[in-house]
Amino acid sequence: MALQTSPGKLPSLFRTAAVITGLASLAVVTASATDWFQWRGPDRSGVIQQDIVQRGSPTFGKVWDAEVGIGCSSLVVADDRLFTVGHDPDARVDEVFCLDAKTGAPIWKHKYPADLLARNYEGGPAATPTVDGDTVYVYSREGRLLALNAADGQVKWQVDVTKELGGKAPRWMYSTSPLIYGNKVIVDVGGPNASTVAFDKADGKVIWKSGNDPAGYSSPVLMTVGGKPRVAMFNGYGLVVLDPETGAQTARVEWETSYGVNAATPLVIGDGMILISSGYGKGSAMLQVSDGSVKELWRNKELQSQFLSPVYYQGTIFGFDSGDKRLKAINARTGDVFWDDRDYGRGGSVTIAGSTIVVLNELGDLYLAKATRSGLSDLAEVKAIRPKTWVAPAIEGQLIYVRNNRGDLVCWRVSS
Repeated sequence: MALQTSPGKLPSLFRTAAVITGLASLAVVTASATDWFQWRGPDRSGVIQQDIVQRGSPTFGKVWDAEVGIGCSSLVVADDRLFTVGHDPDARVDEVFCLDAKTGAPIWKHKYPADLLARNYEGGPAATPTVDGDTVYVYSREGRLLALNAADGQVKWQVDVTKELGGKAPRWMYSTSPLIYGNKVIVDVGGPNASTVAFDKADGKVIWKSGNDPAGYSSPVLMTVGGKPRVAMFNGYGLVVLDPETGAQTARVEWETSYGVNAATPLVIGDGMILISSGYGKGSAMLQVSDGSVKELWRNKELQSQFLSPVYYQGTIFGFDSGDKRLKAINARTGDVFWDDRDYGRGGSVTIAGSTIVVLNELGDLYLAKATRSGLSDLAEVKAIRPKTWVAPAIEGQLIYVRNNRGDLVCWRVSS
């Protein structure tokens, strides 16, 4: 009975992540609340309130397509502009693309030197840009943090974290999507006394540095602990919780994974409640965080999120298990499996738009579905893009943007 409780009746510890993190982000983000302006949407939960299926039986219609280079950088949309990053192996550069989100027409590109760095996959950039006001923040695989003018792509400032802060990239290089908090842009660096670093978003100067942990592949998220704002960073050591104003560590828990691959973004469930998940047989754990301590509520190996992150909706966690490659519905209270559903491949992603589940598998098949007591009830599907895609889609209104690893980008409209 995965969806048996309405949001308004959820116990306080299990309110939707959209409510909790939305409260924290309202004061610090200037983009529209409906814009998909950062990794995993407005509050990094993979959940938006607007239902992509308005009525009746939905259908897909292709709107436009484009080429954006090799990589797994996802897509962000703000003010009718779409941003992503891809690699050109011939020119040995990464390119930041700004396209018209309605038509796919190019607006500008910014290039910087970079290597392909293919290792067990196609290579190319892995972090997703973040848009804040008139600035786009981009973090390269080799540790170049750039602030670009959103209007024309001109560089406002840039920092090389390996040269300036002693940052050490993990085996598959950096993939952190920058987080904005107030006047700060926060990323995983993995340097001495600079594991996590907050830069002034206006000029790139360091505001604080924190920790000595190795870098991971995850992205920081905002959460609240006892009503106080905190930043949760899932790095190569495990989960570290920080005061976003000072960088002071308030809690930590070790989570050792093969090859140091802590990559899925932590999933905020409620005040002090957060889920971490990793692949390679590690599994998931629901944690209750307090300032100074972490309590593990449950742990299982049924949900192993290797790099794409699960979502939370009305008491249930939906995510892909990289072990058996199936989409699973997990009881958020107990960690028990409600159901699992077909083999979608290791790189599947899941998003919630209103009451509709949006699933994109690594073969490029896109599904719209409703959850029932026994599993998913499909509403519509389309071969949205050719494989392989390890890139989570972006949703803006009735539009779904999908991209594959080799750089094909397609915009689909959902009509109903």
